[in-house]
Amino acid sequence: MLMRGVTPIPEGVLDTVLGPEAAILDVGCGSGIWCSEIGQNYPLAKVIGLDVAKCDPKDPPNNCSFIQGNLLDGLEQCYGQFDLVHCRAVIIHVEPAKQNWAVRELVKCLRPGGLVVLSDFDELFLDEHRTRLPAAQDNDASEKRVSWMARLRCELFRQEDPVDSILRFKIRDALQDDPEIDQTTLGTALYEVPVGWEGYNDENGALLGKMASLDFMDGLERISEDVIEVWGRNVTPELTGTGTRFIHRWHSTWARKTGST
Repeated sequence: MLMRGVTPIPEGVLDTVLGPEAAILDVGCGSGIWCSEIGQNYPLAKVIGLDVAKCDPKDPPNNCSFIQGNLLDGLEQCYGQFDLVHCRAVIIHVEPAKQNWAVRELVKCLRPGGLVVLSDFDELFLDEHRTRLPAAQDNDASEKRVSWMARLRCELFRQEDPVDSILRFKIRDALQDDPEIDQTTLGTALYEVPVGWEGYNDENGALLGKMASLDFMDGLERISEDVIEVWGRNVTPELTGTGTRFIHRWHSTWARKTGST
């Protein structure tokens, strides 16, 4: 819905990558929804979902299969076997010192001419005017424009509050530094997600806002009980759009491996 397709790549371009007998790998497949969607769109392709937890979706397409594995253990068993490698909301969970290595592991899984697509959360939270909202602190004045969701992100990932995007530039730089990547194919996109409100006249804005709100509410369950009452009281207005209305962003970066299939 956010990318208006299974990847940010136009379908016509994706069709040139995923020819007959194409192989697709989804690293960090989670529930397996993305695997099922692309498997339906490309019924002749072989789709494999890999995740640290067992994935057993209901009624997946016949061309989809699922295996357990961890990107952090390396992906040698997958080297050079896939025309498309997809990885969403995974790299942000990798410790910063290993993120470049993780990107290289994904590229190694491609056949010549194959495509890697990396999508993830942006670290920043913006208000409805697209101004950065710093993470709230316990002693902030009530009128100060801050975000408790930004604070939640910092706590969950045990990171300082960033003043600029970091991961999307790091992913791009990792691909630029990889000699196996065709630099003429490198592309990026940035997507705005309203949380708890309808956004800017986007036809899917209201639904995206509701879904994003539910996703962030799930994150609250990972906060310890001794702070959840205070945090819940401060975060709820943001998640429902009744307080500071904010935007969260996603980014995608993609490129093709050198050579031809």
